[in-house]
Amino acid sequence: MSDWVLFGGRFDPVHRGHLAVADWWYRHRPSLQKFLFVPSGTPPHRDPTDLTPAHHRFAMLALALQDRPWAMVWDDELVRPAPAYTVETLRRFHQAWRTRPDQVVFVMGADAYLTFHTWYEFPRHLDLCTVCVFHRPPVSVEQVQAYHTTHLPSVPLYVGHPEPWPSPPAVVLIPDLSVDIQATAIRDACRQGRPFAQWVVPAVAAYIQRYRLYVSEALR
Repeated sequence: MSDWVLFGGRFDPVHRGHLAVADWWYRHRPSLQKFLFVPSGTPPHRDPTDLTPAHHRFAMLALALQDRPWAMVWDDELVRPAPAYTVETLRRFHQAWRTRPDQVVFVMGADAYLTFHTWYEFPRHLDLCTVCVFHRPPVSVEQVQAYHTTHLPSVPLYVGHPEPWPSPPAVVLIPDLSVDIQATAIRDACRQGRPFAQWVVPAVAAYIQRYRLYVSEALR
């Protein structure tokens, strides 16, 4: 079975933590077919005015993935009318790529998972893919487990690297895949004129500087 992995988010900007998620998948899942970054158009839970234009976020992702031929940017949500709902994105993915639910994994951070019950058409996502949750400090493994027990008590939760990989409906929590970089911190550093390049790859840092993204009006 081939894994098609979808990783949704604002990617505003894409940073080394995001790339670490993709790299983990490439190292640990030999069945990986493609890792797809799915930048959001207008997220239903976020203020659309607090979002860098789509063409900039797409360009930064493309630059970040230049040396990762097994990863790509899928612009499905960027070209759709707002709002963008994950469950509909998954349906369109299956239609476009002719995949089965047991071939598709949707990746999210533990912080996002704690809001999963508020997502549109929850929990129909679990009919369309296996959900994979990575560690996102300060959210603990115990918090994820407690949340899962409350909101998805009938769905199996696997902790670690299950073999064989579970088919839907299932949630996999991977504690050793951890991301502790915040895009908010990068944007704040840019606005305040502080260093930020350590959090992003050089091509993305150069892009941010070239187009003066996230810089406050006072510093333009």
